[in-house]
Amino acid sequence: MNGKVVSSNTEKLNAGNNKFMFNTNMLSNGIYSVRLTSNEFVATQKLSVIK
Repeated sequence: MNGKVVSSNTEKLNAGNNKFMFNTNMLSNGIYSVRLTSNEFVATQKLSVIK
């Protein structure tokens, strides 16, 4: 899969529930990968942008 980083958040967050607001106005319609990483955990999910 080819691509580039369109947004990054390196802010340290406390354990528990957190929210991250993401503005898709600058993106074209399509499927994007979202990756969440921590010290011992990595999760990747698909994000569909449909305008």
